[in-house]
Amino acid sequence: MLTLFHHPFCPHSRFIRLVLEELGQTPRLVEERTWERRQDFLVLNPAGTTPVLVEEGAPPVPGAAVIADGEILGLVLSCRALGMGIEHTFLRHILDELKVISASIRGRIIPTSRNIPVRNLFRDNGFIEAEPGLWECRF
Repeated sequence: MLTLFHHPFCPHSRFIRLVLEELGQTPRLVEERTWERRQDFLVLNPAGTTPVLVEEGAPPVPGAAVIADGEILGLVLSCRALGMGIEHTFLRHILDELKVISASIRGRIIPTSRNIPVRNLFRDNGFIEAEPGLWECRF
């Protein structure tokens, strides 16, 4: 059973709800008021941000990625979670899963100062900038 801790006004939560709907998944929805800093929720995601997807018997997932045709089209993780190592663990998990089915993965970003954290995340996890804004990781 999937459980999505979300907030109705959070754009990242909306993104996850839409992706799950596209996949035909109907999670149990738990509205999380992050400003209350509930201890039970902080155990799931120490950053205290939504969304967090939990599958029974598996660790919580505090983000999402949309991948199609060997390219990361969307990567959602709260900026408040950056710097806690969650982003590296999240991307490494994605790469580990993709190694089984692909020889490489690409990620595109618009090269601006606002996207420096994503550029650094790609670089620190084995991606090489093939051209401005196009990053590639070969397994």
